[in-house]
Amino acid sequence: MGNRRMGRKRIQAINKLAENMSAISGSKPGPGFQCADVRRRREGHKIITEVAIDLGCTGSHIASSTTDNDIIGAVGIDGAYICQLNAETSGYITYVEMACLEAPADAEPDIDLVMIHAHASGAMDDAHTDMESTSLIASNADWTLGRVDHYAVGHGTTLDLGSEGAYLYLANGVNADPGTYSAGKFVITIEGYRVNDDQ
Repeated sequence: MGNRRMGRKRIQAINKLAENMSAISGSKPGPGFQCADVRRRREGHKIITEVAIDLGCTGSHIASSTTDNDIIGAVGIDGAYICQLNAETSGYITYVEMACLEAPADAEPDIDLVMIHAHASGAMDDAHTDMESTSLIASNADWTLGRVDHYAVGHGTTLDLGSEGAYLYLANGVNADPGTYSAGKFVITIEGYRVNDDQ
């Protein structure tokens, strides 16, 4: 048999299919965090979720409060989550990476990535530590251009992250500098594995 080459139209169709996965339930950010674009694609059994965040996007008014561990989001609007994770659409999570492509400005630059279990109504100024939350990336420092941090499942850890229908949020880190963000761009990459079909 000769080599089978994939045509340009077929490649474009596959790319569009991956983009359309952002419309599935739970993939879109909550009403209190309208500054994120969530996309998912599959590579075999691996599911890759990519989130592009622009804290200074026009009209979003994303803000931080005066208190450590408080959720970051739009003032007075519940549901400041980035997206929902569950085993069906995100897979069993094994790796999370957060990269800074533009340093945060005019609000708290020490930002954590947290997962709050079964709680979609978290709002700016709510403490995630008052809820059932898990810290995925604890920054412990101001984010600067080019900085990357990550979470990875340790050896012997049960791969159950994502199975609870948990929600991703940003939160104040160890410092708290209140204000409304005028800048701050991040890309969050989440890798998970779906359960393979019965043989």
